[in-house]
Amino acid sequence: MNGFHLPTRISFGGEFPPWRSSLSAPFLVVRSASCSPEFLNDEFLEKMSVNGKQPAVLIKEPGEPSSAAVNELAASVGETPGAVVAIGGGSVLDTAKGIALLIKSGGKLEDYEFGERPISGALPLHALPTTCGSGSEVTPFAVFTNSSSRRKFTLGHDCLRPQSAYLAPRLVTNLSPRALLSSALDALIHNLEAACNTSSSLLIRPLAVEGMGLIFRHLDAFLANPADEVAAEPILQSSLYGGMCIANSRTGLVHTLSVACSEYTDVPHGLLNAWLLPFVLRHQAPFFMGRLGDIISAATNNNFRNDGDAIRFLTDWVTARLERLALPRPVLLNPDRHHMVDRILQDKGLPLVAPGGVRRAELERLLEEVVP
Repeated sequence: MNGFHLPTRISFGGEFPPWRSSLSAPFLVVRSASCSPEFLNDEFLEKMSVNGKQPAVLIKEPGEPSSAAVNELAASVGETPGAVVAIGGGSVLDTAKGIALLIKSGGKLEDYEFGERPISGALPLHALPTTCGSGSEVTPFAVFTNSSSRRKFTLGHDCLRPQSAYLAPRLVTNLSPRALLSSALDALIHNLEAACNTSSSLLIRPLAVEGMGLIFRHLDAFLANPADEVAAEPILQSSLYGGMCIANSRTGLVHTLSVACSEYTDVPHGLLNAWLLPFVLRHQAPFFMGRLGDIISAATNNNFRNDGDAIRFLTDWVTARLERLALPRPVLLNPDRHHMVDRILQDKGLPLVAPGGVRRAELERLLEEVVP
């Protein structure tokens, strides 16, 4: 597979783009509770007005999006909007996708978890990310947690891909070091998995390698000065590249294992992925056949002799940054290894992309290391 599909129109920096011209109904704005003041003032609301009507505004509370919260927000919408604008991190963007889906396709979010109800469409979406990790602004995916079962699930459909994305370094310069590191490591792993997946194409791999290189070269400067727009730009760019790559390749075992672990911990997604990365790399080491060493050599402009050297570099590099912020190893409360293996095997697309495939016996050995 050597195709690449990117229907999202991307604006990087510059002035806030006018989206109102083609609409006959008002916008719906879904924003984070800690949204930048520039998206709360009269000037912004006037700019987003349609036929004299200002946009309705829904506030996404902190935390990953649950089905109950998305259902409640969607049910609170009065007049059907012409489009949905999401302003926030990945959880806000995914919440907006869920709301856009429910308004157009109906039902509850849980109805779509196992495909029992087909997705028939979603309202047009526009995204303004305020973190630098999820890449949701250019992907057809949205991740939710079932409020009843605590099962995390992903919905994927082309109607969930934003029509446009506005990325500005100034919007990611108010992150705490912990949130910044979590989102940046998520971006790193998006690019890494896209490059290593067996579905990775000749068009995806160079973009993913550059996305990793941007993190390796610039993350420390941004961590040292999170208010610096110049330092923020390459990290935001890496996040964008990661989203573009997984939209055309998908994520790999790190993310699926993270989903299986998420039922037992509230550790932020990016930090959980980072903690799991060394376990997965060691698990997949026999199947890289030299490719990981080549990829990390290109991303770092070094010469790693083999996959083992690349795995040690990645493990040490990620661990050093976690330790710099004194972030402890996540605690999984009462984990059920057999259930976690079952959850990984529910991801029917994973065997198509994971190096070495996915087999129960090997997953059980992997989980014995993750959860002794």
